Amino acid sequence: MKTYLFIYSDAMCNRDTIKTAIAGIPEIIRWRYDIPNSFYIHSNASADELTAKIANKFPGRKCFLFVEIFENRQGYLSKETWNFINQKL
Repeated sequence: MKTYLFIYSDAMCNRDTIKTAIAGIPEIIRWRYDIPNSFYIHSNASADELTAKIANKFPGRKCFLFVEIFENRQGYLSKETWNFINQKL
């Protein structure tokens, strides 16, 4: 399983619309958010596959990025978020 950071532009849509889109993608196992315009995502899919899935849900204006989170990371996040990022199934 991979952990991704998904970042999207306000010009694309709002958080509730993104939540609905993410919930409708079976390749996304779990997700969480606590930073504006960002979601943490667990999936076995590649960034290419997830990009295609999101792009298909938003046929108009798109501006977003999927980045896989690797070991070289650091920051100030909640304990729950770090647990999510570090969790492996």
